[in-house]
Amino acid sequence: MQARTQLAPLTRRRCLAGLAATSLGLRGDPAHAAPPPRIACLEWTSAEMVISLGIGPVAVADSKGYRDCVAGPALPAGCLDLGSRGEPNLELLLELKPDLITGAYGYGLDEAPFRRIAPLHTVPFYDGTEAPYRQAENETLKLGSKLGREAEALRLVQETAAAIAQIRAQFSRRADQPLAVVSMFDDRHVRVYGKGSLFQDVLDRLSLTNAWTAPTDSWGFSMLGIEELVAIGEARVISLDPIPPHVKIRIDQSSLWANLPCVKAGNVRTIPPVWPFGGLAAATRFATFFMQSTAGHRARFKAGMLVALVGVPAVLAAYLTAAGLLRLLPADMWWQSLGTTDFADPRQLLYRHAFLPRLAISLLAGAALGLTGTLLQQLLRNPLAEPTTIGTNAGATVALTIATLYAPWMLEQGREWVALAGGALSTLAVLALARGRSFSPVAIIISGLVVSLTCSSASTLLMAANREYSEELFIWQSGSLIQNGDAVVLGFAPWLAMAGIAAFLLLRPLRLLDLSDEGAESLGTKPMVTRLAGMTVAVALSSMVVAAVGVISFVALAAPALVRLAGAWTLRQRMIWAPLAGAMLLWLTDRLVQVLPFTSEIPAGVATAFLGAPLLFLLLPKLRTSPDRDGAMLSSVRRRSGWAYLLLGLVAMALLLCAALVIGRGAAGWHVASASELADLLPLRAPRIVVAVCAGMMLGVVGTLMQRVTGNPMAAPEVLGTSGGASLGILLLFVATSDVNRPAMIAAGLVGALVSLAMVSPTGRQQPLAPDRLLLSGVAVATMASAFSAVMLASGDPRLDTLIGWLSGSTYRATAADATIAAVAATALLAIVPLTSRWLEILPLGEAASRGLGLSLFRVRVVLLVLISVPTTIATLVIGPLSFVGLMAPHLARMLGFRRALPQLFASAMLGGMMLVSADWAGRMLIFRWQIPAGLLAALVGGPYFMVLMWKGRQ
Repeated sequence: MQARTQLAPLTRRRCLAGLAATSLGLRGDPAHAAPPPRIACLEWTSAEMVISLGIGPVAVADSKGYRDCVAGPALPAGCLDLGSRGEPNLELLLELKPDLITGAYGYGLDEAPFRRIAPLHTVPFYDGTEAPYRQAENETLKLGSKLGREAEALRLVQETAAAIAQIRAQFSRRADQPLAVVSMFDDRHVRVYGKGSLFQDVLDRLSLTNAWTAPTDSWGFSMLGIEELVAIGEARVISLDPIPPHVKIRIDQSSLWANLPCVKAGNVRTIPPVWPFGGLAAATRFATFFMQSTAGHRARFKAGMLVALVGVPAVLAAYLTAAGLLRLLPADMWWQSLGTTDFADPRQLLYRHAFLPRLAISLLAGAALGLTGTLLQQLLRNPLAEPTTIGTNAGATVALTIATLYAPWMLEQGREWVALAGGALSTLAVLALARGRSFSPVAIIISGLVVSLTCSSASTLLMAANREYSEELFIWQSGSLIQNGDAVVLGFAPWLAMAGIAAFLLLRPLRLLDLSDEGAESLGTKPMVTRLAGMTVAVALSSMVVAAVGVISFVALAAPALVRLAGAWTLRQRMIWAPLAGAMLLWLTDRLVQVLPFTSEIPAGVATAFLGAPLLFLLLPKLRTSPDRDGAMLSSVRRRSGWAYLLLGLVAMALLLCAALVIGRGAAGWHVASASELADLLPLRAPRIVVAVCAGMMLGVVGTLMQRVTGNPMAAPEVLGTSGGASLGILLLFVATSDVNRPAMIAAGLVGALVSLAMVSPTGRQQPLAPDRLLLSGVAVATMASAFSAVMLASGDPRLDTLIGWLSGSTYRATAADATIAAVAATALLAIVPLTSRWLEILPLGEAASRGLGLSLFRVRVVLLVLISVPTTIATLVIGPLSFVGLMAPHLARMLGFRRALPQLFASAMLGGMMLVSADWAGRMLIFRWQIPAGLLAALVGGPYFMVLMWKGRQ
């Protein structure tokens, strides 16, 4: 049926939006005064129709099967399971007292028992009287009339027809390319849909040719052995999910399947579940998913995306390398100087022992980082995973910091073993904390972040206390590829070779980690052993990179993401292409920094972040990622009355504030300030205390918002990018002028935060502010800020004390104006966030459930993004870019039993405020006369304390 009303032109995006609306059911007119009827559905076809008309059934037969095989429109929350479709539970039906029972012909059920319970409406699908699509239109209109939803039914019919017509217009030029629609029964049998099926009707409306023309049964399909797919040649194949995991594994191992013409040609695409015997919603889903899969099919013909991703940087780097070599040494001397170097000739000396080792280490280190990132993202099922995630980089860094400052004799034989020992110890600490949860990805991520923050804080504190002796460490932390011989290259290459061999030996068990741990175990692998083995490889590789060239972290994050975008979807492909992409990225970056017209060479680690982050920004809108969202983030203690404990926490925070104000140290030792002394101390202490408590409260609330919105336990305020943007703005101010004052810092930080927010926000518009894109884009901004701070710290600028203090979270420069701004912002935030509590309870359920419960995801995420970014910016400006509080306060609140959104928000606020106030007071008093920044001390003390809590609750 063609649309009878004037409809707006449908773009591809509008078609996708239509799918989302259809898959969740069209909502009825809110003016309906009467409550919707209570409907029980005996099978899935009528259930799909009922939900599409905006009515949520109270019960559906085999609801789990519906979610797996039909998927959309989604069942409403609270929908009960009636048992099997062949034998629905009559007693439960009787108890539910439905107003209407719906079913479809073909299940052989006696209608009499159901009619005794409630009126029965049957849907005569596939009875041979007319084509399935036309019958779906007619039955939708009949059901709409019966339910008083005539307008919704007519609109559904019209919009479905319009969407399919629009898709037909987009693909009419490909109508001569046949395709087959199949469902995999097992690794040997396949169901192929043809004449008499809903899919055939949709293909006809899309003006596409079905490659399967053989006779079908009355339901419109043929059951075949997979060998009969030879008959369709290289036709495109659309395979419907769900495919059982063990069937996927066996199909991939099938030599027959691998050599079918359609498979060898790369023409097989799998789409999400579509109910083959459904109605208009199924027709829309199939047409839209087909459009998406064809878009992917066309992307394959751009092909060379992977080759271009590796080849273009390689060509540019090779050109710059050749140009640099020619300036150093004539081409006819390259080979001779490689074999028999004349050390009396400075050109040959530099060629053999500086130029070539640097070239080699850039390729080796980049490949190692690409492989490390791929392994960690697969092991932890998280797109943000890199060596920092599991504490390896931070452990190696603190070990080298201690050795450099206090035991330099340990470095006489090279840094490798010191870095490996530090990285291994920190990673062992992570694994010990995660052991009680069978080394689950979420447990490893949280443990790794705690250990990383603690080690990083220790390193920063040691370098701040020994700043005059830390220049080497500042340079090393920025990631320099400069070499003074080939010893590092010769030592590093065997490690990379062994790690690569080990990684490919682990390929099959690593692939199984795409399943749940239970699914992987059912196929004979041990996820815990696989995770430990894979992390051993990743730890060894990343520690060697840290020891050889310093900290270059962005490549490990970006290379796997970029190759996935370019088409490397399987683990094998990513393990091949990510090391190549990492090597080319680092090689090109290193060549560029050597030709840029700066007075001092920019370290490669810094330049990689500045070149790679914008590239990731440009490509993020097309990047598909899915972080692990399964399971509780940490064990928690059950509380009977969360609000009572919040009241106790409020009292404890008030007492802590009073104690921080009146108790302190002076020249005569510890004492409690008298009233007269307090009048003098108040202007000094009060701004610092108010800034600390308000910043801590804001960061605690923001951390909770981020972790609930994104479903990612790694989410923290600085990950959004506003904190990094503010940092970058202030760092650029340091570069641009020598007159740095408080108002100028605030203005520069505010501009940087706003610019970073403007950069981050558009990345989610392709999929309404998609959490994964927000996180990855935020990490890109934070990486650039971190890289630039490393350059500043290595520059020897005499203002480093001010910069280090701000970066470390010092309240020393807090003023009454800062305290006022922070107090107003914290009060406003605490007054507004209770209004978002319903959203925060629903969002962790997933996008489909959120839409089904009435949330407008784009609007909700925009509001929450504002509530996240503004307080983060203010907190960063007044106290610095803190990490620990915003990350850990929500987890501590959960561990204490605050699971619901609103109590967790307030508990996180109080915990964040108390952590920073305690850290600020302790930092001022513990080594009186000297001061430890509050942010550093919060991480340095809070990290181990958090680890103790995790250790005690690990079982």
